[in-house]
Amino acid sequence: MLNLKIIFVGLLFGACNFNPIQTDGVLTDIEWKDAEQNAVGDGNKVYLKLENDKLYVALNSPKSFWAHLYLSDGKRIKVMHASAALGAIEYKESNSIWLTNDKSFVYDLRDSKFTNETASKMEAYYSRHRWVANNNNLGDRKTIEARIDLDGFDVRYFACVIATPDKLYPYPVELTDDAVLTRLVQGYAVDSLKFDPRLWRVISEK
Repeated sequence: MLNLKIIFVGLLFGACNFNPIQTDGVLTDIEWKDAEQNAVGDGNKVYLKLENDKLYVALNSPKSFWAHLYLSDGKRIKVMHASAALGAIEYKESNSIWLTNDKSFVYDLRDSKFTNETASKMEAYYSRHRWVANNNNLGDRKTIEARIDLDGFDVRYFACVIATPDKLYPYPVELTDDAVLTRLVQGYAVDSLKFDPRLWRVISEK
């Protein structure tokens, strides 16, 4: 049965006239005017915009926060962390348990001002890791903007978490698996976890 959460490219995302998004942590109407907006509680919002094989995500909160983003094809999960620096680890499924060989997140991009040099370093990071975001010291400090390469993911399950000091705000809002595990969201690698990407947001199917 077709998953009702599937996003059909060009219908919900309206990507006919795409305005390039700079992941500088400043939410602008011009960049995000065609994006899908999702309220996740207490004024927190998740914006999604698809352009070919790139998913653009903006997380916006009234409070200071850090973010976790998840991308899966059902066999592997890429966990992306954006706080004062960026890092990522990967999990693979084994008998319904998700395992990682990564001992820790390796953090990079700690710049506190967005400059031409910062933009160049972010592009280099994207080329190496196939995702990039601003850290939470850049921009308006209320927004984290990310660009994620979807190429190679035949099915794209997506989830994310806005993490404030007081509360976690997941997307989808009904997220209950280990994507909202506090220690993982804090940026620590956990050896084995229980995820159910089939309950996440399906971005598209090939």
